Amino acid sequence: MTYQERIAKERLAMASRRMIISPEGLPLAMSLAGAGARFSGFFIDMVIIYLAIGMIYNIFSSSGFSSQSAYSISSLIAFVIFNGYFIYFELAWKGRTPGKALSGTMVVNRHGGELTPTAIVARNLTRQLEFYIPLYFLVSIPFGFLSGDYSAILFAWILVVSLLPLFSKDRLRLGDYIGGTLVIMKPKQVLSEDLSKASQKTTQTFSFTPEQLAIYGYLELRILEDFIRRADELPMPKGTNLNGLNVVAHKIKTRLGYAEPIPPGQERRFLNDFYTAQRGVLERALLFGQQKWNQYLGYISVSAAAAGQLPPSKMGLPAPWPGPFPPAPPGPWGRPPQWASRGPRPGPPPKKRGFW
Repeated sequence: MTYQERIAKERLAMASRRMIISPEGLPLAMSLAGAGARFSGFFIDMVIIYLAIGMIYNIFSSSGFSSQSAYSISSLIAFVIFNGYFIYFELAWKGRTPGKALSGTMVVNRHGGELTPTAIVARNLTRQLEFYIPLYFLVSIPFGFLSGDYSAILFAWILVVSLLPLFSKDRLRLGDYIGGTLVIMKPKQVLSEDLSKASQKTTQTFSFTPEQLAIYGYLELRILEDFIRRADELPMPKGTNLNGLNVVAHKIKTRLGYAEPIPPGQERRFLNDFYTAQRGVLERALLFGQQKWNQYLGYISVSAAAAGQLPPSKMGLPAPWPGPFPPAPPGPWGRPPQWASRGPRPGPPPKKRGFW
């Protein structure tokens, strides 16, 4: 996939994404359920419901009841099943029914937070007004239970409420508007492969000295890992025929003082081997209670980092650190300056820019 194709695909995916606040208060990006997924889930649920109603009708018919009595009893039970099926499963399965589970969709609170029983009952009882009651009267017209003049009105109502999600920005039906709900695709948790384990499956081609592995820290390692995973999707630098792997591999090689040349086509192997070796060094240091944040800072104990103490800085550069900042000095009138709440005032920009 080229860079332009990936950007177009991401823009299309972003158009159907919504930010939902979880019950724990965390913002989560969710994808809206498409018309095909919603219809397939609803169709599966309806098949299950009609199979259950058919079995109940056969039970009463074979038990000595007349066909009219069996039909009346089955109709009453069908009304309970039509409403109780969706309400029960969406309450018990946290916004999912068997059909939604198979189609990969689920119901969530549109305004964030927990999906309440009131919202579930409201959205499912509205389905009676949307489909079941108009459809019942529409089917009853040929049997003379209702005048044929109402057929156009009933058909138009069913058509409008059926097409409403297609004209809604969030693909909401009438029940979703009333209940304050939203139907989304259930997120799939896909774990990326561990780069260090993937590199260990093959023989390590490049080796590095302890001095070379003492330069970078955790921050550069994390950026390198993200870069290796997305290197093939990034655009080539302007005015060159090199991809990002060539550029980054040679910059790291120069920074490390690596003497041996990198054979053409071996840039990814060089970065994978360096990532594995660098991660091993940092993890071994962490076992002894030492950690290194980035290339500008030395090693510091984990206890000192938790206490907010800054590690020794190299090259006279400002030391970025995720922990708390020391208290700000008082201003000219004995009060802390305005920037005290945002941490210490940043120093001059470093001469060396970038992470590599």
